[in-house]
Amino acid sequence: FQYFEKNSLFDASAHLALKALNQKEVIVNNSLAFKLESYRKMKVGNTAPEIEFKGDVIVNRELANNVKRLSDIKAKYKLVVFGGSWCSQCKAETIQLIMRYNKWKAKEVEVVMVSLDTDKKAFDDFASDFPYTIACDFKKWETQAAKDYHVSSSPTLFLLDSNNKIILRPPTVASLDGWLESKDGK
Repeated sequence: FQYFEKNSLFDASAHLALKALNQKEVIVNNSLAFKLESYRKMKVGNTAPEIEFKGDVIVNRELANNVKRLSDIKAKYKLVVFGGSWCSQCKAETIQLIMRYNKWKAKEVEVVMVSLDTDKKAFDDFASDFPYTIACDFKKWETQAAKDYHVSSSPTLFLLDSNNKIILRPPTVASLDGWLESKDGK
């Protein structure tokens, strides 16, 4: 399972996870069980859990009070990203997000980031350039949305439709961009 995960063989990871979870008896440690469960609960076609935004919520670079839940965001697609300022890969992916945001917005894709930060200053510095919605309750892995979405690494991305149905679990921003390009036929 870890080999498949490490080498981005996510279909094989999902198959193995679901196979193990459907056994009558299987013994795994809690962290592996959590990761395996993510493939069952957060698989493509399922409805993603609602996210209630707590703590600091920033929309278009300003503190916002009008966005309380993920369902408040109206768009054809919602890209939910979990990450934090302390994660070097998250920083690289957010640069890619910012570069593509206007193009995606024109395709009715709204980006929502759930920050796993614990330090307010680090979060404020990290989020200062984001043109999309970002929320942080400063609880890192104890953030309820991270638990509900079975997030065990960062960045983690989910593409949802307007009804929060999971359409895609892209490993990177670039792979999502390719999917969106192929979807439009452009």
